[in-house]
Amino acid sequence: MHRVYKVYLQQPKLLARALSMAPFSLTDKTTEQALSQHLDGFHTALESLCGGIKSLQSEVPVTGLNSRGQVISGVIDLLVEGANGWWIIDHKTDKQAISKGYWEQLEAYRRILANNRNISGCVLHWTRHGVMSVVGH
Repeated sequence: MHRVYKVYLQQPKLLARALSMAPFSLTDKTTEQALSQHLDGFHTALESLCGGIKSLQSEVPVTGLNSRGQVISGVIDLLVEGANGWWIIDHKTDKQAISKGYWEQLEAYRRILANNRNISGCVLHWTRHGVMSVVGH
């Protein structure tokens, strides 16, 4: 799913091609239309949350210290610059939208990026449910 969001947001003309590749191999037009509506809804919600989208980056590597002074490294699924600052988006494909344990990871990313960016908030994007859990704003 991460690849689908990346392609949709950064190279939308390639979406049909990405959907035809493994592991999707999506050929059902009804399912493809439903997925397109889901992606459009996500984009609209993201624009609203961010006050418009100035820029976005997918799969952004990050390295820094956590609250205990330990070195951590990870990858931010989606980093969006909006009119009201930067947003850290983490796509989750869990069957249940339970955020326990995820916020600490996003807060660490937030602290690391806050050195050179105005971070407005963090979002857990529950891809199966079409819901965004937001901290910040």
